[in-house]
Amino acid sequence: MNKKAITIVIILFLLLCGAFATILYNFYKQKEEMAEMVELVDYEKEMLEQEYEEISQEYKETTFKISNDSIAKLLVEEQQKVQMLLEELRTTKSTNARRIAELKKELASVRKVMQHYVAQIDSLSKENKILITENKEVKQKYEQATEDIRILSEEKELLNEQVERASMLDARNINLETLNSNGKVVSKLKRASLLKVSFLIAKNITTNPGMKKAYVCIIGPDNKILTKNDSDLFTFENKELNYSMVKEYEYEGEDININLFWNIDNYLAPGIYQVNIFSDGNLIGSKDFNLL
Repeated sequence: MNKKAITIVIILFLLLCGAFATILYNFYKQKEEMAEMVELVDYEKEMLEQEYEEISQEYKETTFKISNDSIAKLLVEEQQKVQMLLEELRTTKSTNARRIAELKKELASVRKVMQHYVAQIDSLSKENKILITENKEVKQKYEQATEDIRILSEEKELLNEQVERASMLDARNINLETLNSNGKVVSKLKRASLLKVSFLIAKNITTNPGMKKAYVCIIGPDNKILTKNDSDLFTFENKELNYSMVKEYEYEGEDININLFWNIDNYLAPGIYQVNIFSDGNLIGSKDFNLL
């Protein structure tokens, strides 16, 4: 073999060695790049898993806070969906970069849903606060109105009582005298044949005029009412009481004098006698007398 041929062979060998070295270098370089890529995907997968766990926990915590049952149910469903995606991500190999990228997009979608629910919950919370404030104001207004009605009712009741008192008849100058059979005043009760009760019903323009009855109750020292018949009754404060005498009179708003007489049929003991006068359902006068 001549020198020229040897030179060509050497050159070809050197070229072949260079090509092989280049291929080998590129192979190891690609392998190194692939290892770096896998490591990067592993890291990204790990971070993605952490984000899924965080959003899953966020769903769970938000569910506990919300009182709206329908939204709480939707949040539970979304949280279950996140858990399923998380489990799939954990079982997906790092070499399956395409699926990992899809799961990353799914995470972005899940975040948007979460943001939507958070905004909805915030809106409901604001509405609830407004409603609570409005309810509080309504309650305060109701309580104030109730208090105003109570005060007005009390004022009306007081005014009615004042009007009633103002229109009530008033018996004045009440007197109890002991008379003999000739109608003359005697000092001793044992000498008397009659008891005379006299009084004046005072002028009152606020009282309704018309025919009225005056009931006179004479109460003896034994605290019993002098009465001719147990059936002589009138009503006072929803109770039936005996009366000693009754007088029908016409009241026209002016002073009117009334005299009544009680025939003494039985022995009357000396002592304190009380005269009570009733008319229009009211006790209009009372006075005590010491009869000897």
